[in-house]
Amino acid sequence: MRDMADLFSWRLLLAAILALAGCVERTLVVDTDPPGAQVYLDEELVRNEDGSPASTPVEIPFIFYGGREVLVRREGSLSEKRMVEVDPPAYELFPLDFFAENLIPYTFEDVHRVRIEMRPAPPPTGEARDELLRRAEEFRRLIPVSPGEEWPVPPPPAREASNADAEEGSGPANPTAHP
Repeated sequence: MRDMADLFSWRLLLAAILALAGCVERTLVVDTDPPGAQVYLDEELVRNEDGSPASTPVEIPFIFYGGREVLVRREGSLSEKRMVEVDPPAYELFPLDFFAENLIPYTFEDVHRVRIEMRPAPPPTGEARDELLRRAEEFRRLIPVSPGEEWPVPPPPAREASNADAEEGSGPANPTAHP
């Protein structure tokens, strides 16, 4: 009968140890100055629980340690990319990791912080501005409008009338005509 009681005690002790098992919560915190940037971790957009894009400051849970690529984008700022080395703490190295994650009745919090200073984007000028406007016009034409409606077309830039136009009596092209 004593052997049965000892066996029961050992099983109860094992169940208690397993019930009180430890845990490690790993978090990567990305912050930017100014805040409000979208974050891409390893080329994947970080999202909130509701599926919307997360913006800085953001806490990202992770499982594995190692090198991670962090890209932040914000309107009006230059995109910034960093390679971040997420190193494990001592209690996450073999063989201590087994005890930290399974036997010690404590939740370890491993937080890694990344702070990125974002620089303002210069306004486009010259050829870059012209290329941006050309691409914007191409995309604008791809957007469908309601039947019977047309996109308003801005008039072309003003040009000086040449002597040939004045002599022939022809005026400038119709600025509202569609190409």
